[in-house]
Amino acid sequence: MKKTRLPALLLAGLLFFPGCSAKHTESLLIQDTPRPALQTQAPTVDPAESPTAAPTDDPAQENGSPRCIAFSQYGKYGLVSTDGSIVLPFEYDEISPSNTQGLFILSRYDRSSEDGGIEYCIADSQGRILTGWSPFYPDFSRSFLLFWDADRVGTVMAAETGEIVYTIPFKAELEQRQASVAGNALLLTDTRQGKIDIYSLPDLKEGKEEPVFTLSAFIGDGYSMIEIGDRIVFQVYGRSEASYLLDENGRSLGVTHSIIDELYTSDITYAPSSVYMKYSDNDGESWGILRAEDGKVLTESVFQYVSFVSGDLLRCSFYDGNSSCFKVFSLSLGRYLCDDMTWEQMSLGLHGTAYGSTNGGKWYELSADGARFIAELPGAWNVYELGDIIAINDNTDERRLFLFDRATLQPVKTDHGYEFIDPLYMRKDGRHYFVARKTDWPVYDLLDDKGNVVMKNVKYVTHMDPPYAVVTQGFSTGIVNLETGEWIYKAGTFSYLDD
Repeated sequence: MKKTRLPALLLAGLLFFPGCSAKHTESLLIQDTPRPALQTQAPTVDPAESPTAAPTDDPAQENGSPRCIAFSQYGKYGLVSTDGSIVLPFEYDEISPSNTQGLFILSRYDRSSEDGGIEYCIADSQGRILTGWSPFYPDFSRSFLLFWDADRVGTVMAAETGEIVYTIPFKAELEQRQASVAGNALLLTDTRQGKIDIYSLPDLKEGKEEPVFTLSAFIGDGYSMIEIGDRIVFQVYGRSEASYLLDENGRSLGVTHSIIDELYTSDITYAPSSVYMKYSDNDGESWGILRAEDGKVLTESVFQYVSFVSGDLLRCSFYDGNSSCFKVFSLSLGRYLCDDMTWEQMSLGLHGTAYGSTNGGKWYELSADGARFIAELPGAWNVYELGDIIAINDNTDERRLFLFDRATLQPVKTDHGYEFIDPLYMRKDGRHYFVARKTDWPVYDLLDDKGNVVMKNVKYVTHMDPPYAVVTQGFSTGIVNLETGEWIYKAGTFSYLDD
């Protein structure tokens, strides 16, 4: 998927949690390739057809027991439980998360082969090795695992029980035949016949081998299946380009567009929405919004770029002939907020709000009630909420951090001693954490979502799964419980996270 954006100093490496992977997304300052100007008239939308909130599918909310972290020590990876015990010893070249909660992909270099190939196997969060080693990379959905063994035989297993549901009727690495899984569906291709079949895995488990979706006369450059919430988007590229919206078992919902894609809920979570998706019928020149449940179109395809900023508020980008600018559209209200204003920058809010700046650097809080002026800060960038506080970073040479009371919008705490903050991770219930860099020392303090200091003088923090994080403080690296500030696992001076 995509990776989180962190300050350069914090990119010490990656840690991995079951079902939780890092994500990339676009910058808040969208730099679009110039395109013909698009209309900025608000699209029509029936507010009754639109939910009033867009919850995220944040994998950190999954409650596996125990939860494990892939930790690197002396150049090798192992699994460490959040109770501090070592689940797998530090003897693997890499350990990566799967899309399935509680399963990990173990990697080792095959030093006996001439090309130094890589072999893979699967382990669970109890440290049990579930498969043999194989040179073929496995495929996962949220509930199923497709694994090719060393003899090129593919089997689909239920991730929770390990039960074999189906054996693939062809060997791996055949150019004409391929297989993949998403949701509760299995895709099998036969390009010799120009045919793609999608099967329901629950049906296959019961011995029913009839496909639930078939694409015949396939002519294209490729295809993909994307699992979004309890829906699947089947995308065909090239001459037959089209996107099909399927249910979790692979059955068509009767919705087809040129492109259907994930709609990310914010610039901090990077988690795709399970309520809404975006679509395009002109090769991505403009986008509209549809409801994931049934594919119902909620807005016309008029947005040059679109993502969520908060709740059901959309950050929409338009090219006005000179540069890109933003507007904020409310799906529940069916209109733009402050329709007479456009915004040069746009930041996340948590309470059905967004924060925008005009071309002159005037920052406003936007909500269904209108816009409230905060301050004129020409060098400011990125606005974040810390409980009752609004924090705005100043990107000028002075590197200041401005804090405002969210209720009154009056300045507060001007002597806090930080020069900027940046988000580390956010959960769908609003819990999130920040790093704040001090003005007099090249280290950070960890802050919670109320602005409280959780941990002082931190050098590095990797991707987090609240309340746990891998932290480097001084010469020690380990796992910290952010709610208590306690070290769960502390490796010492010679442990590190690989770049």
